[in-house]
Amino acid sequence: MSSKLKFYIDDLLSRGANSLILWLGVISILSVTAASILVWAFKLGPQDSFGGLFWDLMMRAITPWEIEASMGSLPYLLVLLGITLFGIFVLSILISLLSAIIDARVQNVMRGSHPFPFKNHIVILGWSSRLAAIVEELIIANESNRLLRILILSSQSANDLASLIDSSFSDTKTTKLYYRSRDLCSEGSFENANLQAARQVLVLGDESEEIEGERLKIYLSLRRYLIIRNIATEAWPEIIVNVDSDDEASIIEMSSDGQAITVNVSDIPARLIVETIIQPNLPDIYEEILSFDGNEIYITESMKKLGLKNVTFSEAWSALHRSIPIGIWKDDKEVVIAPASQQIVGANDHLVVISEDDSTITAKGHSNNSEKPSQKSQILKLLDRSNAGAQRVLMIGMSTNHKYIFDKLVKLKSNLKTLTVCLPDDHLGQTMKKELSKQKTTKVNLILARTDSPTDLASLAPENFDAIIVSHTALRQTGGVDVQTIKSIQILRSLLAEKLSNIHLVAEMAQGKNRDILAYEIDSDFVVSEKIGSKVFAQYIENPALRRIVDLLICSNSHHIKIYPVKNTASPLSGCFSEIGLGLLEHKKILIGWIYHKNGERFSTLNPGSDAKLPDDYENLNLVIIEKI
Repeated sequence: MSSKLKFYIDDLLSRGANSLILWLGVISILSVTAASILVWAFKLGPQDSFGGLFWDLMMRAITPWEIEASMGSLPYLLVLLGITLFGIFVLSILISLLSAIIDARVQNVMRGSHPFPFKNHIVILGWSSRLAAIVEELIIANESNRLLRILILSSQSANDLASLIDSSFSDTKTTKLYYRSRDLCSEGSFENANLQAARQVLVLGDESEEIEGERLKIYLSLRRYLIIRNIATEAWPEIIVNVDSDDEASIIEMSSDGQAITVNVSDIPARLIVETIIQPNLPDIYEEILSFDGNEIYITESMKKLGLKNVTFSEAWSALHRSIPIGIWKDDKEVVIAPASQQIVGANDHLVVISEDDSTITAKGHSNNSEKPSQKSQILKLLDRSNAGAQRVLMIGMSTNHKYIFDKLVKLKSNLKTLTVCLPDDHLGQTMKKELSKQKTTKVNLILARTDSPTDLASLAPENFDAIIVSHTALRQTGGVDVQTIKSIQILRSLLAEKLSNIHLVAEMAQGKNRDILAYEIDSDFVVSEKIGSKVFAQYIENPALRRIVDLLICSNSHHIKIYPVKNTASPLSGCFSEIGLGLLEHKKILIGWIYHKNGERFSTLNPGSDAKLPDDYENLNLVIIEKI
């Protein structure tokens, strides 16, 4: 009998909370009714009416915490005690059940079990190391606009997602973030995300060793869902897939029939490192123009809509007082960076500009002779163009970008004479050495050594190099991210001492907070790989056409950003930003900002405004210029 009773109880529990609450209610009413009949029949209580007695006992059951010294016979008091204990038992179960129901409901909501009712939102599929920086850039980009909703789907647990969101984003401004714990390849996930009504879908994939394969599966599942739903291709949301290699991009593009945009930003840090070796002090400049914080790159409306017709590039340059034209986006999609000053900009052409915001891109008329005649003829003579970049470069560590850096430093137009690559003396380093040795060149010396050993690093004679690159981003480091990089830098500081000031040090860091640890005490260039890559990715999300412009500006054989010191002469450089810039345009050089010192303090400004003037007592003036190589 006891086994059958146990079975029935277990069966009741298995039916769920709703069934259990119903039975508890029934049992409670029956129990109170039975107790009321017992007390009323034997006249044990003070109430003469059955209804009053039933009500008293029911109140005692549902409010058992209100215990007072009741008067009555001992049997009646025992009944009250039993009803009180029964009420405590039932209420405890009810509170537990309600808590479980609410928790289950919250978990279901976080898992995306209910439909997302909004439109024109951004759906992000996956949580990778780049996501926080990407979302941060989107928040900045949307700051002056109406509400933007971003829905993040990940296979991570709802609690983990909540913790990541709280720790990554403190102020989302005009952007509202939602998150769901879902299977990233499930049709149900896509349906509940209202994906067909989204503005954009970003495929990042959850961080794992098989992330490339995972992104492909996510995209194919997404494509299948849209096709099965008979959604016209022109009504599909814009699908942007993050890739880490050209091979991955090719596979997804072949599978998409042109319906997906692949974005590879994994090489951006490497390209920036190479640029920085050739031209120091560039990371801060690139970080600004490749993000939504400060000045960034825009493609304007057509010249016709800007109110500029049949003008030269020089005239267009002088017409935009709060923006700097750096090139022309032609009607046939051809991009020309740093064109000739007298090149005609067609009515249907667009300008490529650097501006603080798209709202500041306005034309206010132009002038043909706004620059000083003497300035135009003398300006190149005032620029110190002797800096040809590092000739002897030392690479220390195992970077995910080693192959790219290696290849570009050897093949790019530069004055590189020798490249020494110091790899860790382990299996990974030996494998990389074999790969790099396949590149037949006399410029390269490959060495295996302990990169965290003062003795081994001293044997490299680091004092004999013009520039040193330190990066260990390919390692799974014990003690935390960037630890090996920090160790190598500290050893170099000790070995070189005051000589370090004469050597250009470039460090690749995975996290910005680790850069901040070193930046205040080491005068070097830091490239934060995840941060810069994510900034560029966010720019591509807003305008995929920017990819072609970035390819021309960073580590190409056609253009670069150059910082030119201005010579101290008897006739120093003077005039406003527009006057200096128009003089440089005659030589296909685009002035985008300047750097100078005053009273020992450094001032760096991009796009200062056409009327901005240099102070009379400036020191160590540098011009930031985009030019053809």
